[in-house]
Amino acid sequence: MIREKKSWLTGILVFALLCTLLLVVPQEHAMAASKKVPAFDKTKQIVFVGDEDSYVDSIKFVNVSSKAKVTNIKFSNPSVLEYAGMHNVNQGIDCRPLKAGKCKISCKVKQCGKTYTLSQNITVKKADPFSYVKLNGKNVQ
Repeated sequence: MIREKKSWLTGILVFALLCTLLLVVPQEHAMAASKKVPAFDKTKQIVFVGDEDSYVDSIKFVNVSSKAKVTNIKFSNPSVLEYAGMHNVNQGIDCRPLKAGKCKISCKVKQCGKTYTLSQNITVKKADPFSYVKLNGKNVQ
């Protein structure tokens, strides 16, 4: 009789513990996801100037929800890097490299009622896939 009471009591306690875990765990994950601070995916980035004017590169975000709003997008040196638009937050900021140099991108991200100011340094370099080309032992470039 005592064994039956103990097994019933153990079963009830295990069931109560499982129910408590099911209620608590999803809330903890939701709280952890909302505490992440949005940022650019890299602290420094190198972009190469292409031969075509249509070349566009994307500067991506991390920890940003799809409902976030990005405003006040500014480029410190628009002669080096040009703003080419933004389709949505998940694809990032599109920019077109114009010439070699350095530029700083800054913007504001509004997410979950808070506003974050983000900035990133970008170095634009001229694309040079071949530093030299040898033909019959001589540099022909």
